[in-house]
Amino acid sequence: RSSDLLVGSILMSTVVFLPGNVVGKYGTRIRPASLLTVPYICLPMWAALRIYKRPSVTYNLQMKAVQEIQRRGLLSRPVDLVFAIYLILATAFCIFRGMIALDCPAEFCRFYAQHQEPYIKDTAAYSRVQAQFSHIG
Repeated sequence: RSSDLLVGSILMSTVVFLPGNVVGKYGTRIRPASLLTVPYICLPMWAALRIYKRPSVTYNLQMKAVQEIQRRGLLSRPVDLVFAIYLILATAFCIFRGMIALDCPAEFCRFYAQHQEPYIKDTAAYSRVQAQFSHIG
């Protein structure tokens, strides 16, 4: 369902947005206007609950076809193999960015932080929260 993707995307951006603002440069200046984020949190949660309470529709023919395809090994499914390799590489890159955000002392980390993503080293802490959590969604 495409609504799952929308709800998940909004909720995961909230995971970055709210802690980033609290620990960021202006985290000590939280005002009543911060309550304007409450609908931004509550509305996707309401939508998710409403979506997941609906009965799921399963088609037996599609389930059998998927099970038959998944019985084959990963090497005989090239598209799935490409996605698996991409997932491993993306995970490694996200761990690498997290190490940079947490002040990795290695030379290649410093080089990457200086030349590719200098905002990760910003003292505002928002960029560190973003580097830690933005890959989850």
